Amino acid sequence: ECFSDLAHKSPELQEEFLYNAETQRNLAKNGQHLLAALNFFVSSINTIVNKTMEDSIATVKQYEVSRVEYDAYRSDLDYYKEAPKTEVNQMKLGETESSFNAKKTEFEKLRSDVQIKLKFLDENRVKVMQKQLLLFHTAVSAYF
Repeated sequence: ECFSDLAHKSPELQEEFLYNAETQRNLAKNGQHLLAALNFFVSSINTIVNKTMEDSIATVKQYEVSRVEYDAYRSDLDYYKEAPKTEVNQMKLGETESSFNAKKTEFEKLRSDVQIKLKFLDENRVKVMQKQLLLFHTAVSAYF
């Protein structure tokens, strides 16, 4: 607006002032588009980092706990299989087998969940980054 006002006050420089006024308007407009693209870029990256990755990390932690429990029950099962065949040991063997099978099922499910989540995380990360980098490049190019 300042350049437009100066164009009216200085007729001999009117063309130059009007040209600069138009350039400044375009720069401001493109700057707003660049800022919007940057905000969208940051938001998308935050979603990947703070939601998708955190969810995957939580599943991996559950998997680790499940693995320790599974190994503990497997160790107990091996112990009772080798223990003397007393009535108490046979009861413990049955209980341990039942617990072992439950933990094995849980462990295998979590292992599958981790594999799937890591696969989807990688695919999603690549897709989001490709899209966001293209939008970011387009906004930067329009600005300059």
